[in-house]
Amino acid sequence: MRAEKHRAGTPGEAGLSIHLHLRQREAIWIRSAQGAVPRRHTAKEDSTRAALHWTTPRPVLRVLLKSAERIDNSAAVRLAKSTGLVILAALLATVGCKDDTNKVAAERAVISFQSIRMVDRVTGPDGKLMGARFEARWSNNGSTPATKIHSRFNFLPTAVGLPPGFNFGDRQDIPMTSSISTLAAGGGVSVGPILVPLLDLQAARGSAKGEGHLYFYGWISYNDTLTAERHLTEFCVRGFNFRPASGADFNNPKVAWLLGTSSCEVDRDCYDKDCADYSIKVTK
Repeated sequence: MRAEKHRAGTPGEAGLSIHLHLRQREAIWIRSAQGAVPRRHTAKEDSTRAALHWTTPRPVLRVLLKSAERIDNSAAVRLAKSTGLVILAALLATVGCKDDTNKVAAERAVISFQSIRMVDRVTGPDGKLMGARFEARWSNNGSTPATKIHSRFNFLPTAVGLPPGFNFGDRQDIPMTSSISTLAAGGGVSVGPILVPLLDLQAARGSAKGEGHLYFYGWISYNDTLTAERHLTEFCVRGFNFRPASGADFNNPKVAWLLGTSSCEVDRDCYDKDCADYSIKVTK
């Protein structure tokens, strides 16, 4: 019967050194910073000899032991403890939990904003064009469905950019623009359309760097099928350089309208709890 102590790292480094020797009718000794603990093991083959040396920082060991205690009812852990491999059991449990978390993150539903699209133009009772309808396009980039989806889509015409302190609140004159039950993995959905009057569109006749813009902004909230958490995605897009495809007549029904878009000067593209108003939007 023999116990051997091995040096682990530098003198100032906290560690645990385990050295196991298996021999016929000999005891296994596990030596640590707290002392040696004998464990009896009988080998059938007198030629069997094996050694295992493992050095683990003591703070990490404490975390692993706590993990093992939390899953103490596991058959795998009981078996590991009976053979003196509690650290290995805790490691396996920790790795297993991490793998599950990574799997959920990779497979859960994630809805992202795609684009703004002009659907059609609307003609008034007098036969003149009175505005255009727009929709926001979203897609589920996850591997599982999104459920209980709610969304709002808004617009704001302005001559001087976003007002200071603008909170991107929902316009009360625009009703809830989408409430659908499910969006399949890889699927897309259009929210809207909302009508933007011609007068508001003409606020965006300036260039990308000039004054006069039309802002589209909105959000979508949903559940995924793998967690209990409610999710949120928000966006903001700036419209500019609104013009007829040819000429200068906005009332010619044969000439299409064009509108350039870019990201807002204020970053509003966010996900989940990174959105400042997460707790408000997910309850709507």
